[in-house]
Amino acid sequence: MTVDDLQTYLAPGEHLVWWDAPKQGLLFTRRDYLLIPFSLLWAGIAIPGTTNAFFHQHDIFSLAFATVFGAIGVYFSVGRFALDALLRRNMIYGLTERRILILRGWPFAAFSSVDLDDLPAMAIDLGREGRGTIRFDDSTGYQYWTGGGGRGVSGWTPALSDVPQLLGIADAKHVYDEIEKRRGKPK
Repeated sequence: MTVDDLQTYLAPGEHLVWWDAPKQGLLFTRRDYLLIPFSLLWAGIAIPGTTNAFFHQHDIFSLAFATVFGAIGVYFSVGRFALDALLRRNMIYGLTERRILILRGWPFAAFSSVDLDDLPAMAIDLGREGRGTIRFDDSTGYQYWTGGGGRGVSGWTPALSDVPQLLGIADAKHVYDEIEKRRGKPK
């Protein structure tokens, strides 16, 4: 994704004041402190169970159940990180004087924007070297830790979250301050 892709979503008279792509590669979030141990426990039970079913069970129901259980274990422990990295590779964020823009490309293409006047509560999670994540929602701390109430894989895969967020952006505190400065300002 490039800034040109984002420009096509600008309204007449609207200009980008900031844009960036999320952190590339492996990205751990705060909720991974809870999800990683759970996923390793699941995989630790699922993978030996799946192997056992393939070699010792001969009915189709046991094999099908074990295969699904094992595939979920692999996704929870490894696949979700790979999918999230792929999605973030095809994402770009923007800030205009009126909106926050989030554009995601293949394989789950989507565009969303949040009007600065309608912006819910903001939270910032700063990491090393000023890189961090800014979330826009009214979630409680528990919901944030467990995926913000996301359904399906969105709670496990930050790039698919139904909560608008700027994942792993450089100089996150500066972007947070820019959003606050423009919030509620006459257009």
